[in-house]
Amino acid sequence: MTTLATDAVSPAAEHPVGHRETPLPAAETDPPSGVALQLCGRGEITLESTVGELLSHECTLSPAVNGQEVDELFRERPELPGVIIAEGSAVVAVISRQRWLEELSQPFRAELYLNHTVERAVAKMSTDYLLLSADTPVHAAADRALARNSSALFAPIVVDFGDGRHRLLDSHLLFMAQSRMFALSRERSDSLRQDVEAYARELEQTLAHLREAQNDLVEARRMAALARMVAGMSHEINTPVGIALTAVTHLEESIAGLKQTVQEGKLRRSEMERFLASAGESIVLARANVQRAGELVRSFKRVAVDESSEARRQFDLANYLSEVILSLRPLLKRLPHQVVVDCPAGIALDSYPGALAQVLSNLMMNAVEHAFAEGQAGVISIECRKFDDSVEITFSDDGNGIPEADQEHLFEPFFTTRGNTGGSGLGLHIVFNLVSKVLKGTIACCSRPGQGTSFHIRIPLSATS
Repeated sequence: MTTLATDAVSPAAEHPVGHRETPLPAAETDPPSGVALQLCGRGEITLESTVGELLSHECTLSPAVNGQEVDELFRERPELPGVIIAEGSAVVAVISRQRWLEELSQPFRAELYLNHTVERAVAKMSTDYLLLSADTPVHAAADRALARNSSALFAPIVVDFGDGRHRLLDSHLLFMAQSRMFALSRERSDSLRQDVEAYARELEQTLAHLREAQNDLVEARRMAALARMVAGMSHEINTPVGIALTAVTHLEESIAGLKQTVQEGKLRRSEMERFLASAGESIVLARANVQRAGELVRSFKRVAVDESSEARRQFDLANYLSEVILSLRPLLKRLPHQVVVDCPAGIALDSYPGALAQVLSNLMMNAVEHAFAEGQAGVISIECRKFDDSVEITFSDDGNGIPEADQEHLFEPFFTTRGNTGGSGLGLHIVFNLVSKVLKGTIACCSRPGQGTSFHIRIPLSATS
């Protein structure tokens, strides 16, 4: 017999093509299933498997061997899908087991093929085989195998391992491997989908937490602004109240002195005249400062109540702007800036004054903090213009302006150019939300570096409910 090789082997044992260089010890792995053993011995099918990793058979015969030896080989090795007929390293033909048995089942064919060399059988039984390199991916090999005509669909496949080494692969095993890969792909897709869904749920929870945190920060900033207003207004009210208290105290002392003079019977006309003049001055001074304190308290109360609530009411825009600016006086009087308000009388709004007060306060704080360099004096202006059913409020400064790259992010939450000095990046975001959601209007920014900044706010005269 001149059989070159007829051992069924797993290529993983002898050839490194497509295999791990250091396989796990048998004691550390689970026993492979029957399908796994059929496909690639102790290996495992993955989405990256190649045909070289599948179980194949080294069954190469010379054309000069006797046909009887081929028949004995098929009887001894029922797992062989066929034999490769080769001369040296060149494949001459492939005879499949099915074709061999079909031919020998015909009358007088056994003597014709069994008692002569394989060359005679090759001429009659040669199969249209598929030749693939060992590194061909399983899915690509299956595509090529399925592209053959139906008569050769299950013909054996010759796998070329290089250096003239060829093995025969059963097409059924290739299709089984492809089926297993489809199952793995579905499992991986299902797992990936579950991971994506879980990640999406986590993102939704994170987003919900971020929104809660943002709302808390907005409310904290709102209350902090109100607290600053309270502190500033308290200081502002303290001055007229102190003057009034001094005047009343002086008047009280004068009355006590006059009373004692009367009791002693030493009251003179000149002393009475001095007392009346001094008392009159004290009363005038006390009344003026008490009135001043009352005006401050009323303005503060109106603005503070508006900012702490979302009540809708009718108000005159010019008068309300005066009250808002008055409430900001403690902030502005420490700075060298000039505030100019140009608002015609008679612009009546049916809207949310608290939201408008917060918008103007935040814009004022933004201008004070960002528009001017330290010690630089500037002009902040508020201009109002009435249209048929709306009013445009332009808040401007002649400060440093805003870089063009930053303008598109101005109203985004947490965007700030002063993060290293405690800026929260929520001021203009709050302004945008109040204008668009509460006042039902629009806001746009126009700025050029070195030429100041303008915010154009347009709100309806009557806010929609």
